[in-house]
Amino acid sequence: MRALSLVALLLSVSAPAFAVASTIPEPESLALFATAAAALWLARGRKP
Repeated sequence: MRALSLVALLLSVSAPAFAVASTIPEPESLALFATAAAALWLARGRKP
């Protein structure tokens, strides 16, 4: 159950990152960086 909530949170964090990244040059790298940063943050066990 916790894994499902973490996946949902990761998707909710990465969706705005992809939306913002589409307005600037090299959007893929920024979106991937934001997604990776969110995944690392979640992996540390912090709660928002």
